[in-house]
Amino acid sequence: MDYSTVTSLVGETLIILQKLEALLKASLILASDAAIADQKLRQLLERDKETLGMLLRHMKSRVELPEDFESELECLLCKRNIFIHKMFMEDWFDLKSEAGLRQVKQFTDEILKHAKIAIQIFVGYAQASIKGKVVSLPAEQGRVFDHIITRIYLTANPDFGDKTPVQYVEAFSKKLKHEVAPKIKK
Repeated sequence: MDYSTVTSLVGETLIILQKLEALLKASLILASDAAIADQKLRQLLERDKETLGMLLRHMKSRVELPEDFESELECLLCKRNIFIHKMFMEDWFDLKSEAGLRQVKQFTDEILKHAKIAIQIFVGYAQASIKGKVVSLPAEQGRVFDHIITRIYLTANPDFGDKTPVQYVEAFSKKLKHEVAPKIKK
């Protein structure tokens, strides 16, 4: 385990968490009723000062999340808050020792595992919300949504394992349709 590998992983974790928060904002845009145009939600989406916890509370108030996914999000939120606000204060944090580097790597690996699950679910939610219907968003929310999705796409480094991109999307879509979609109620 070396210093540059671990610090690169810390940077990657930060970017993934930023993408997750942006994707959550995009999902909130889709979960909002354009006709009602919730003023608080609009303000939330136009500002960059909302925390992941606040975004998740807004999402939970609009969409019933599967219980197992909700616990996954709570675990992610807890670890994210440590990562962002106080990781260097944790007793195990030490970038100067082999043991400390291993601990930091293990912690960031756990965050990435939870974040990737959340990103897949929110991407699936966005796909399910858009599929087969025209989504009419107020102009500003539409611009925010498009910008978020475009930036995530342009900065992604997808890992499809042994599948082609098409096979991966098909397998993921089937899994969402059979396992996740029945649990999400709008």
